[in-house]
Amino acid sequence: MVTFPGYLAVYREGSDEENGDGDEATLPAGLKEGAGADLSSLEGEQHFTKPPPRYTDASLIKELEQNEIGRPSTYAQIIAVLIDRKYAEREKRQMIPTELGRIVCSLVVELFPDIFQVEFTAGMEDELDRIESGQDEFLKVMTDFWGPFDAGLESADGNISDALDGIRIRLMERLGINEAPRCKEEGCKAGPMHLKFGRYGWFWTCSGWPECKGTKEVDELKGPEEELEEYDEKCPECSADMVVKNGRFGKFLACTRYPECKGSMPIPLGVDCPECGQPLAKRKTKKGRTFYGCTGYPDCDFASWSKPVATRCPTCDYGILVERDTKKEGHHYHCPKCRSVIDPDAL
Repeated sequence: MVTFPGYLAVYREGSDEENGDGDEATLPAGLKEGAGADLSSLEGEQHFTKPPPRYTDASLIKELEQNEIGRPSTYAQIIAVLIDRKYAEREKRQMIPTELGRIVCSLVVELFPDIFQVEFTAGMEDELDRIESGQDEFLKVMTDFWGPFDAGLESADGNISDALDGIRIRLMERLGINEAPRCKEEGCKAGPMHLKFGRYGWFWTCSGWPECKGTKEVDELKGPEEELEEYDEKCPECSADMVVKNGRFGKFLACTRYPECKGSMPIPLGVDCPECGQPLAKRKTKKGRTFYGCTGYPDCDFASWSKPVATRCPTCDYGILVERDTKKEGHHYHCPKCRSVIDPDAL
């Protein structure tokens, strides 16, 4: 309640004398000091804090622009490096950090806290611009940078091994691995194997490398006697059982008789292709973007960026619908043929 009007006696934003607005109606009618009030209802509401959305290509470029990092000619290259080096993967247009990306980020931030900052990167951009315009000297700028950086390298050199050991331990915990296996190559007497990341994902490598080049897939060694996850599919080459393995483009089914038989196939989604009736499978492009395609490729080229569901369209009776999430419709089903928007709860 206003007890002293101050400047409001002569001016109030959004009101004037002509429309008759005044300062008298400060309390509801009938409300007086000391009056009682009855509780007519009590409603409880629960709210959860939502995390910020993942970056898309567009929102990441906008963030780079706002922080003055890079320039238009380098934005595409920055994003390409994140995807090509497996620091992030695209999923539904969002960039999801990979395990490798998280590990590299934690390592470099821990060892070089002063360099891996937005302010440092933006400041370096400004210094490069001043060199280009002749306002600064190249040698001076590089000398000022290299001194602290070289000192950081020397101090970090002794900590890198400890940091990597800690990262390996955390990674083994996430993968559900109790202890590192030992190399089974003939004649090898090295200690426990080390986890490494290659072009096809995580794998074990002998700690005696390069003398011993023994390697094992991570999935092969989740436990002393644990077998690979079997799948209810038969090898298309020899009809043997198949197991789930990790490859360059994600998980796939491989023949249990490998390397004698190299039969393989994508993991089916349990949804049949609406064009030819063969199973659909989750796949990845060369740049790591997820899509869903027909296992009958190249005879059938049906593909979808959105995840298919085994539900026929109620509008046109098309064989499948796909899941989508948009700001306008929220989570919904979409028909690839007639473009209908369907509420999943209404099916």
